Amino acid sequence: MSKEQDFIVKNGVLIRYQGPGGDIQIPAGVKEIGRKAFAGCHALTRVALPEGVRRIGEGAFFDCAGLAWVELPRGVKQIGQYAFCGCVSLVGLELPQGVKKIGKGAFAGCASLTRLVAPKSVKKISRSALQGCPMSAAAPYLPVKKFKKDSRPQAAQHFAAARLAKIEMRQKIRAGYMNYIRSRRRRLYPAAIESEELLWLMLKENVVPQKEIRLLAEEAEKQQKPAARAAVLGYGRQNRRPENAKRSSACKKKKS
Repeated sequence: MSKEQDFIVKNGVLIRYQGPGGDIQIPAGVKEIGRKAFAGCHALTRVALPEGVRRIGEGAFFDCAGLAWVELPRGVKQIGQYAFCGCVSLVGLELPQGVKKIGKGAFAGCASLTRLVAPKSVKKISRSALQGCPMSAAAPYLPVKKFKKDSRPQAAQHFAAARLAKIEMRQKIRAGYMNYIRSRRRRLYPAAIESEELLWLMLKENVVPQKEIRLLAEEAEKQQKPAARAAVLGYGRQNRRPENAKRSSACKKKKS
């Protein structure tokens, strides 16, 4: 439990937290979490921000190694640079509608952050905002070209999972991933069989041409994935029907 004397607040800005950590509730009336207000508080595990907070300042929760859960109110507009940098225990975070900017290094080094949900209101995400985060969190919000070449197939897998989960992402980033998947489809077949989400996306978007169905089915057989093989062959039969119908119709016209 947090006590009022644990917080130093001036003109609505929380300047410094001087409590023991643990599970805390920031008091009402706070409008901004100030620069490095909680920095280095390793004992902090959970924090709930009150309605009315508009900004989380630079390094506000920097190096809060034990912080695993954060509740952000709807009014937050900006996540400052390095705000949650080094919060290695933070597993997931849902940013409220209204957040417009995520600053440089905001979540850098959050090694356990596997799920990040950013709303459509976000207009700017700094390039280094998610540096060092697991790919599952970063992929929906960073262009595929930001990843090293040998990591891009894995990024495509996480992108596909985000699409399946209907996570909002920028149209430009979505288009970049789809262009990458279409242009590198044959190289991505092993990754697609390995990841049902990527396979689902490639089949749904008709990325796989009819002439490569056998190749993809053989990859499924090689990886001993009978369900994936069945899905690929089913897709092939379904896409072949219109062509067969046209040929059949053409044959009937010739006979008549």
